Amino acid sequence: MYLVSTSSNWNVGDDLIREGVFRILGLSPWETTMWLNRCQVIYPKSRRGWTALWKVLRNQPGLKDIIPHAKAFILAGTPERLHTLEEVYELCLKHSTPIWLIGVGMPQPGHRLLKKCRRRGLVSRASVRDDLATETLKKAGIQHEWFLDPAFHAQYDAAREKSLDVFLTYKMNPSEPSADTAYLETYRRFADRIDMVVVHHPDEYPHARELFGTEVYYSSDYQDLKDLYASCRCLITNRIHSAAPALRNGAEVHFFHSIKKHRMVEIWSEKLLEAVSPDPIPLHLYGFEEWDRIELDQAYDWKRLEQYFLEDLEAHSGFVRMHVKRDKET
Repeated sequence: MYLVSTSSNWNVGDDLIREGVFRILGLSPWETTMWLNRCQVIYPKSRRGWTALWKVLRNQPGLKDIIPHAKAFILAGTPERLHTLEEVYELCLKHSTPIWLIGVGMPQPGHRLLKKCRRRGLVSRASVRDDLATETLKKAGIQHEWFLDPAFHAQYDAAREKSLDVFLTYKMNPSEPSADTAYLETYRRFADRIDMVVVHHPDEYPHARELFGTEVYYSSDYQDLKDLYASCRCLITNRIHSAAPALRNGAEVHFFHSIKKHRMVEIWSEKLLEAVSPDPIPLHLYGFEEWDRIELDQAYDWKRLEQYFLEDLEAHSGFVRMHVKRDKET
């Protein structure tokens, strides 16, 4: 059994990451998998503000019952909520359960526990999706290599006919006062071309409807959103995991970025530019104050980009298989 830290039916990005990780690992459909659903459950008097869903579900087995049967505990994405994982690390140490870090991003707390796991031979190497994750892995003494975000390697159908024009995928940015203004002015500017306003979190839905004064799309089923992004020609957003499936399906993406987490998007831009150069790049970056610079419909060589995604998947898969094999041998 493979135990995965992620979420489901709450954050579309985590569903895409999980699917991408399974493809990278080459897991067969009959392999047993179980994930620790870290959907947020809010308790008003909680010292930490929220609790992971798997800790309160009555039908979720206790970790002490799961870990001894797990072939590996898989970390991917941004599992930075240490208080939801420290018990897992301790049990992995107790039962000598391997820990696989696949496409990890952002600086992660808990490097001391990860260092203990590394010293016990439970973590050999890791793949990271941005250069920020190296902060923790260096402290833990874990070797690592850079690859694209696993969300790029979810199962996508061949690019279909682009039946829709522009999507605006909204993301709440409470620490960025100019974000809502940038979104609203962009919406007004391209209102005649925007076919759909999309959100990825249910709590963003009422705010987006009030901000834009129009219908907003949300689905709890990530497959709906994945299919939707395959249909658009252009995307405007600052949500990372709307950018990934849109790029993967041949859309042109205009991305607002300002926070530390968006460093990974800067790296994507650099890598994708190398892949399609000298043609125009499909990913364009802006500060929120630069919303008026957006110019849509800049053509690029989709076939060359598709080849880059395939090469990244093959290289990432080979890297993981090599170290998974070594973990099993030791």
